[in-house]
Amino acid sequence: MANSGASADRAKLRLIGDFRLVGARGEMVAITNRRARGLLAYLALAPDHTASRERLSGLLWSDRGEAQARASLRQCLLELHDVMSSAGLDFVDRRRDEVGLRADEFECDVDDLKSAIDTATPLAFAAALTSLGAERLLRDLEIPGLFSDWLDQTRGQLDRALAQAVSRRIERLEAERDWRGVGALAEAYLHRDALDEAIVAAAMRSDIALGATATAYRRFQTLQAALAKEFGVSPGPVAREALALATAPAIVGATLNRPSVRRDGEPDLSAPTIPTVVVAMFDAADRAGSDDLLAADLRDEVLSGLSRFTDLQVITDPRDLDAVLDDPSVERAGAYVLSANLRGAAGGQSLATRLLTSGERRMVWSERFALSPSDPGAGADEVIARVVGAVLPIILTDRARRSLTPRDRTSAAETMLALGIDASPKTFEEAQAAAHGLEAMIAAAPNSPEPLLSLVYLYNTDFGQTRAGGSGPAEWSRALELAKMAVALDRRNDHAHTALGWCHLRRRQWDMAKRHFDTALSLNPFHVRRLMEVGFALIFLGDFDQARRLLDRCLFLNPASHDDYFTDLGLLSLICGDHELAASYLEVPTNPQVWCPIYRAINARMAGRPSDALVGEAVARVRAVWPPSRPLNREAMVDYISRHHPFRSAETEGRFLAAAAETFEAL
Repeated sequence: MANSGASADRAKLRLIGDFRLVGARGEMVAITNRRARGLLAYLALAPDHTASRERLSGLLWSDRGEAQARASLRQCLLELHDVMSSAGLDFVDRRRDEVGLRADEFECDVDDLKSAIDTATPLAFAAALTSLGAERLLRDLEIPGLFSDWLDQTRGQLDRALAQAVSRRIERLEAERDWRGVGALAEAYLHRDALDEAIVAAAMRSDIALGATATAYRRFQTLQAALAKEFGVSPGPVAREALALATAPAIVGATLNRPSVRRDGEPDLSAPTIPTVVVAMFDAADRAGSDDLLAADLRDEVLSGLSRFTDLQVITDPRDLDAVLDDPSVERAGAYVLSANLRGAAGGQSLATRLLTSGERRMVWSERFALSPSDPGAGADEVIARVVGAVLPIILTDRARRSLTPRDRTSAAETMLALGIDASPKTFEEAQAAAHGLEAMIAAAPNSPEPLLSLVYLYNTDFGQTRAGGSGPAEWSRALELAKMAVALDRRNDHAHTALGWCHLRRRQWDMAKRHFDTALSLNPFHVRRLMEVGFALIFLGDFDQARRLLDRCLFLNPASHDDYFTDLGLLSLICGDHELAASYLEVPTNPQVWCPIYRAINARMAGRPSDALVGEAVARVRAVWPPSRPLNREAMVDYISRHHPFRSAETEGRFLAAAAETFEAL
């Protein structure tokens, strides 16, 4: 660590707040070149304080060609050497292919903070937090391009690490009944984030344990007023549980046990299990002949297809349907049971599939698929694809329709994990609560991809389209970080690859996006949600034919077709100039989200049809999610549309945005 064994003769890098370089004698060293400051900051924060010249030139001069960027790096290093030599400093090590900092010749305040997190006493840690205040990393350093993305991500990582460290330390202090330590640490952190309900609740418990009940009440009232002003919401369960302690006189001033709650107010941090489906026997009328063999082959292929799903737990059970449904272990698992019967008919054979819930034996889905009369195996691939593709959407639709348990109702994060994006939050406040809960889950169990990917969805989509402009560079950078984590956890997770593909697409990194979309398709060609995500992305990448094939296949495979499929097909038809077809697709959604009315209005304008009513509907839908402090005019509307439609083709993008500007010119 750069600050171990600190001494007075070393330079000091200050990265929290404004960038500062302080010489060994305490003098300020002025570095006017912002990219030189960025270079020092990047190397100081790198694990081994070293980076390749290629990495540095690409990071700091991402808007220039490779040769020009490397030349700029050389010039920057020369200027930096001159400035530091004048101050008697020389801890930058320039090598042929790398640049590094000599760790024994400088100190860094970020390392000091990390050391305090790990080793300082509660009061010393609190003092470090108090001196930090609300300052963030490199407040005065903004370099456009990839450096900006890196800085957003690094700021977020430091903020989260600090929040998690404070939470863990407070939890230990409460277990030790060190209420003064709890109060000091909570008070110091609240100067940085006054709206962290878990920390406010800890401070309230400290106040109550020390007999300062009135102070606990004031803390709650301050939090309540701030949340109402900032977000229009009330304090959650964790703060209210702390407040309830103030009304229990028997425990005031006595030893308190910390309630078993997590940072988002829920009882525990374990994510709900993914849906389970038990594949029972595929029966046949002729159990002794070829029908039985064909039924077994069809079952094996269905099992093989379902095994590709990373968001579905598949169990094989060769018993017949009744035996599986009567098994109490299956009922306790809350599993769905899939079975099928191969039967002969006048026109040939058919496979009758059934999906039931265990225990209550409720029929969720049933459909009969015809096989070729002359060659039953000839059409088997399509039948298998339709059975495999239907199972997960049917289960998610069933989950969404059922009444959620009381525990589910208390957690927006758990609802998202249980139901997928079909359970998108209905309000910005609900979306924020879901994001907070998911972040807490990730902090507690970082090796589970499901919370990572649900959070990527929220951060990439303006919090589920609940607040226009709700997602910005910080959220997109966090989404990229989370998607990379998900891929690293499981490189065979098709959802992780589509999520990462969309993160690259938002950055207009076309080839990287396409590579991940192709990988997702190869991993699971049956997952209708993945097909939809890739098909929609291909519209922006310009592969319209493949986009249509994939979106059409979504409708073919999924008996519970989603509004989004038709919205995506409507956009594709609009872009391709088939305005009649676009209008027909865009009329299908029964509960259209914000983009469908926008596409309807733009399509009508491009087709030369009356569009005033459609424009009014689109504007009303956008106003419902528009931030109150920002005016909605034509320029703002077009910018909003542009941010969510990264077309690779400049011609396509220009035509689409020009049509949008004409459509909403009256705003």
